[in-house]
Amino acid sequence: MDATQAAGKIPLDIIMQADLVSLAPHKFYGLKGCGILVKKQDIILEPLIHGGASTTLYRSGTPDAPAVAACAHALKLAMQKLPERMEHVRKLNQFLRENLLQNSRFRINSPEHAVPHILNVSVNGIKGEEMRRRLSSQNVCISVKSACAVLNTPSRAVMALTHDRKNALSSWRISLSHLTTLEELEEFLFLLKQEIQIS
Repeated sequence: MDATQAAGKIPLDIIMQADLVSLAPHKFYGLKGCGILVKKQDIILEPLIHGGASTTLYRSGTPDAPAVAACAHALKLAMQKLPERMEHVRKLNQFLRENLLQNSRFRINSPEHAVPHILNVSVNGIKGEEMRRRLSSQNVCISVKSACAVLNTPSRAVMALTHDRKNALSSWRISLSHLTTLEELEEFLFLLKQEIQIS
């Protein structure tokens, strides 16, 4: 199970949910370049890098102890105030939904009970990549799709939800965190509405 967008953002019972769970520390303010894989004891893995087994059976070489320690500390900090952080982000998500739906050109693709820290949106008549470029020129960062997705193709997730290719090509996502403020979202909405009016 890929729990990259869950750790430190929503409650996660990794012991009961899957045989294997992967986490990416940079998603909860840890270092890039390391990762976490949690596995059930009876699961057998084939090493990707074979060699000496002095430290671990699963990967040859010396583990990056500083990265491991930093990863553990980042995860500990991310979990400390999870309920309060979730509630803050939920309120921001609801604020965005209510404001965006006042304009008929906006379509919210995220289901009502989706994770609160990501809101997927489409603007009728503007492709997602074009919207990203416009907002980037205003120093606003949004994502069109995941980093590993092919450019200028419909979002597979939005296609699965809406069965609408045109809408999926126009989709993009807003990421929220406990560090996001209401004032930042108000400024974002102002800039976004400006871009919609000039299209």
